Amino acid sequence: MRFAIALVLLAGVALAGAAAAEDMKHSGTITEIAPNRITILEMGPWAGSAALERRSIDIDQQTTVALAERVDDTGPAGWPGGFRETPLSPSDLRVGDYVTVTTTKSEAGRLVAASISVVRPSEAASASPR
Repeated sequence: MRFAIALVLLAGVALAGAAAAEDMKHSGTITEIAPNRITILEMGPWAGSAALERRSIDIDQQTTVALAERVDDTGPAGWPGGFRETPLSPSDLRVGDYVTVTTTKSEAGRLVAASISVVRPSEAASASPR
């Protein structure tokens, strides 16, 4: 009986790990926007030289998009200089936006965006120091 319970518990842990392994994060600059798809240029793993990889990621009706902006006062998480997220529509995405995309794989093996977090440079951050 103990063996059966242990086997069931191990199987549950293995399945949970496999499900979590399906979600991946990809970060890079949007280089192309097409209906229901974005393409990003992402820095790949270091292998002695910089490897840039182009990734096409599908967007569906369940994809959430948010603009992450640094706040001057205390952010929602309770610490100064934190980030606030403002919901966006996928149509608000722009070529040149830096994004972090949490993806899953479709049954066909394509990357599908579950969420997209957008960071855009602010006027103050891009100004030259005096």
